[in-house]
Amino acid sequence: MRAGLSIRQATPADIPSVVDLWKEAQDWLASKGLDQWQYPIKMHNIYRAVEGGSCWLVEPGSGGPAIATITLDATADPSLWRPEEQPDQALYVHRLVVR
Repeated sequence: MRAGLSIRQATPADIPSVVDLWKEAQDWLASKGLDQWQYPIKMHNIYRAVEGGSCWLVEPGSGGPAIATITLDATADPSLWRPEEQPDQALYVHRLVVR
């Protein structure tokens, strides 16, 4: 039995796992009375991230379902960064969901 975690790029076959993580997080947040993420899942963002190779899954080393997903890319929100801050020289975390 392997210990630890495995992190790998998501593939199109993993999209249901990514969606399941989102739904579980939405349900948990709602159960706490929080309105965060209480909107329809933006499937186009998930498809784009998977197809672009920027969506990742974290899985237990011992096997089993994914325990987290994260999208990591170089897309900086221009409303948050000035050009002199060199936003194109960094990576950005989007859609971090943990089971």
